[in-house]
Amino acid sequence: MQQRSSLEGSVNSVSFSSDGTRIVSSSHDRTVRLWDVATGKPVSEPMEGHTGWVTSVSFSPDGGRIMTGSEDNTVRLWDPESGKLVGEPLLGLDSVNLVSFSLDGTRIATGSWDKTVRLWDPSAGKPVCESTNSNYITSVSLSPDGTHLATISYWCHGRVPVSVTPSN
Repeated sequence: MQQRSSLEGSVNSVSFSSDGTRIVSSSHDRTVRLWDVATGKPVSEPMEGHTGWVTSVSFSPDGGRIMTGSEDNTVRLWDPESGKLVGEPLLGLDSVNLVSFSLDGTRIATGSWDKTVRLWDPSAGKPVCESTNSNYITSVSLSPDGTHLATISYWCHGRVPVSVTPSN
């Protein structure tokens, strides 16, 4: 693997665009940045709007949206071309540390420090279901057909339980 350049600052999360030409990063400075893969240079000004660390970022499968989760208890959707927010923030109950799109982009999954996993309908701006775990959530992922939500929660004893739940 060849290193072409490195991202500066305290970067928390990165995601490739579906066409592989861009990388989006989130960081402690409360910004989201879009990078050109070929040059390693930013392609726009930083996207601003979060009031806390931006802990997680993901491109939508079609590349038309960027989703971020933050310690400001919100999930935000961005237009990667304009760098502008799309709609109102989705409000979580605690710091949102994980975000994931469904394959068709119609649902999003979030994991928060309150040990809650939520499945959202972003067009309605509301969760369609949620589940509280006994431990902190460290990963969330939706199945390709959108019918199952897999989570991993952290146990202090070194075991990592995996939970798969129907998302209906």
